[in-house]
Amino acid sequence: MMRQMIAWARGVAINGVITGVSIGSLLWLIGVQPALIFGVFAFLGEFLPNIGAFLVSIPILLVALSMGATKFWLALGRDRAGLSG
Repeated sequence: MMRQMIAWARGVAINGVITGVSIGSLLWLIGVQPALIFGVFAFLGEFLPNIGAFLVSIPILLVALSMGATKFWLALGRDRAGLSG
């Protein structure tokens, strides 16, 4: 049982690192600051099942919206051309 718990914790940590690094680096690429902090939030959000990613996305989208509509849509994962169709 203990080995299963350690394996689960290792899997959650690996998943969190992958999520945090990918979100942080993608936000950095589109110019949303502070991308590093949001990457850390994403990592921590992975430990809250089902609602962690949603809760982490709220401050990211608010900061992106304050930087303009284009940054907001990029952070949301859509381009402006894709919205009209």
